[in-house]
Amino acid sequence: MIRRLPKIRNSIEVEAMSYVFLRKDIQERPLTVSFTKDDLMTPLAGQISFGPDPFPDRRGNEIVRTEIVGRELVLSATLEGDLNHIHLGTVLAVDGEGFIVTNTTLHGDARTCDIVATRRIGQSETKAQVLKRLIRARFPH
Repeated sequence: MIRRLPKIRNSIEVEAMSYVFLRKDIQERPLTVSFTKDDLMTPLAGQISFGPDPFPDRRGNEIVRTEIVGRELVLSATLEGDLNHIHLGTVLAVDGEGFIVTNTTLHGDARTCDIVATRRIGQSETKAQVLKRLIRARFPH
Protein backbone atom coordinates (compact mmCIF):
# COMPACT_ATOMS: atom_id res chain seq x y z
CA MET A 1 0.00 0.00 0.00
CA ILE A 2 1.33 3.43 -0.97
CA ARG A 3 0.15 6.61 0.74
CA ARG A 4 1.35 10.18 1.04
CA LEU A 5 2.44 11.39 4.47
CA PRO A 6 0.47 14.43 5.68
CA LYS A 7 2.13 17.88 5.65
CA ILE A 8 5.49 16.63 4.34
CA ARG A 9 6.11 17.67 0.75
CA ASN A 10 7.19 14.88 -1.63
CA SER A 11 7.30 12.32 1.19
CA ILE A 12 5.99 8.81 0.79
CA GLU A 13 5.46 5.90 3.15
CA VAL A 14 5.49 2.36 1.80
CA GLU A 15 5.19 -0.36 4.42
CA ALA A 16 6.82 1.81 7.15
CA MET A 17 9.38 3.22 4.70
CA SER A 18 9.75 7.01 4.74
CA TYR A 19 11.89 9.26 2.56
CA VAL A 20 11.94 12.70 0.96
CA PHE A 21 12.87 13.66 -2.59
CA LEU A 22 15.79 16.12 -2.42
CA ARG A 23 15.85 16.32 -6.23
CA LYS A 24 13.72 14.81 -8.96
CA ASP A 25 13.69 15.12 -12.72
CA ILE A 26 11.32 13.30 -15.08
CA GLN A 27 12.11 12.99 -18.79
CA GLU A 28 10.30 11.18 -21.60
CA ARG A 29 12.25 8.95 -23.99
CA PRO A 30 11.59 6.30 -26.61
CA LEU A 31 11.44 2.67 -25.47
CA THR A 32 13.49 0.55 -27.87
CA VAL A 33 14.37 -3.06 -28.59
CA SER A 34 17.52 -4.09 -30.44
CA PHE A 35 18.06 -7.03 -32.76
CA THR A 36 21.29 -8.86 -33.46
CA LYS A 37 22.14 -10.34 -36.82
CA ASP A 38 21.29 -13.77 -35.35
CA ASP A 39 17.85 -12.52 -34.24
CA LEU A 40 17.01 -11.49 -37.80
CA MET A 41 18.85 -14.15 -39.81
CA THR A 42 18.42 -17.43 -37.91
CA PRO A 43 15.41 -19.25 -39.38
CA LEU A 44 12.88 -20.43 -36.84
CA ALA A 45 11.93 -24.11 -36.83
CA GLY A 46 9.86 -24.90 -39.90
CA GLN A 47 10.34 -21.50 -41.54
CA ILE A 48 12.06 -20.62 -44.76
CA SER A 49 15.65 -19.47 -44.94
CA PHE A 50 16.02 -15.71 -45.15
CA GLY A 51 18.10 -15.84 -48.31
CA PRO A 52 21.15 -13.64 -48.96
CA ASP A 53 22.74 -12.04 -45.93
CA PRO A 54 21.91 -8.31 -45.82
CA PHE A 55 24.61 -7.84 -43.15
CA PRO A 56 27.69 -9.62 -44.57
CA ASP A 57 30.16 -7.48 -42.61
CA ARG A 58 28.51 -8.06 -39.22
CA ARG A 59 28.91 -10.94 -36.76
CA GLY A 60 25.92 -12.84 -35.39
CA ASN A 61 25.92 -11.19 -31.98
CA GLU A 62 26.21 -7.61 -33.29
CA ILE A 63 23.18 -5.32 -33.16
CA VAL A 64 22.00 -4.56 -36.67
CA ARG A 65 18.63 -2.92 -36.04
CA THR A 66 16.89 -0.98 -33.27
CA GLU A 67 13.14 -0.31 -33.26
CA ILE A 68 11.09 2.11 -31.18
CA VAL A 69 8.32 0.10 -29.51
CA GLY A 70 6.81 2.69 -27.17
CA ARG A 71 7.52 5.59 -24.82
CA GLU A 72 8.62 5.72 -21.20
CA LEU A 73 9.13 8.26 -18.46
CA VAL A 74 12.50 8.20 -16.68
CA LEU A 75 12.78 9.52 -13.14
CA SER A 76 16.22 10.60 -11.89
CA ALA A 77 16.12 11.55 -8.22
CA THR A 78 18.01 11.88 -4.96
CA LEU A 79 16.23 10.51 -1.90
CA GLU A 80 16.90 11.03 1.80
CA GLY A 81 15.53 9.01 4.69
CA ASP A 82 14.79 5.33 5.36
CA LEU A 83 16.40 3.72 2.30
CA ASN A 84 16.69 0.12 3.51
CA HIS A 85 13.83 -1.00 1.28
CA ILE A 86 14.81 0.91 -1.86
CA HIS A 87 16.19 -1.64 -4.31
CA LEU A 88 15.77 -2.75 -7.91
CA GLY A 89 12.12 -3.38 -8.65
CA THR A 90 10.76 -1.18 -5.86
CA VAL A 91 7.72 0.84 -6.99
CA LEU A 92 7.87 4.52 -6.05
CA ALA A 93 4.82 6.78 -6.26
CA VAL A 94 5.68 10.14 -7.80
CA ASP A 95 2.96 12.66 -8.56
CA GLY A 96 0.39 9.85 -8.42
CA GLU A 97 2.23 7.57 -10.86
CA GLY A 98 4.17 4.37 -10.12
CA PHE A 99 7.83 4.22 -11.22
CA ILE A 100 9.91 1.01 -11.01
CA VAL A 101 13.46 1.50 -9.68
CA THR A 102 16.05 0.31 -12.21
CA ASN A 103 19.25 1.67 -10.62
CA THR A 104 20.32 2.84 -7.15
CA THR A 105 23.53 4.43 -5.85
CA LEU A 106 23.79 4.74 -2.07
CA HIS A 107 25.82 7.72 -0.82
CA GLY A 108 28.48 7.33 1.88
CA ASP A 109 26.21 8.65 4.63
CA ALA A 110 23.70 5.81 3.98
CA ARG A 111 20.85 8.33 4.41
CA THR A 112 20.77 9.54 0.80
CA CYS A 113 20.81 7.76 -2.54
CA ASP A 114 20.42 8.48 -6.23
CA ILE A 115 17.86 6.42 -8.11
CA VAL A 116 16.71 5.93 -11.67
CA ALA A 117 13.19 4.59 -12.16
CA THR A 118 11.00 4.12 -15.24
CA ARG A 119 7.33 4.01 -16.17
CA ARG A 120 5.93 2.97 -19.56
CA ILE A 121 3.47 5.28 -21.27
CA GLY A 122 0.58 3.64 -23.10
CA GLN A 123 0.91 0.43 -25.10
CA SER A 124 4.21 -0.97 -26.30
CA GLU A 125 5.17 -3.89 -28.52
CA THR A 126 7.18 -6.88 -27.34
CA LYS A 127 10.38 -7.91 -29.06
CA ALA A 128 8.57 -10.96 -30.51
CA GLN A 129 5.80 -8.76 -31.96
CA VAL A 130 8.34 -6.45 -33.61
CA LEU A 131 10.27 -9.43 -35.01
CA LYS A 132 7.07 -10.83 -36.57
CA ARG A 133 6.34 -7.42 -38.12
CA LEU A 134 9.87 -7.19 -39.57
CA ILE A 135 9.66 -10.71 -41.02
CA ARG A 136 6.26 -9.97 -42.61
CA ALA A 137 7.67 -6.77 -44.13
CA ARG A 138 10.58 -8.70 -45.62
CA PHE A 139 8.52 -11.73 -46.77
CA PRO A 140 4.97 -10.59 -47.52
CA HIS A 141 2.65 -13.49 -48.28
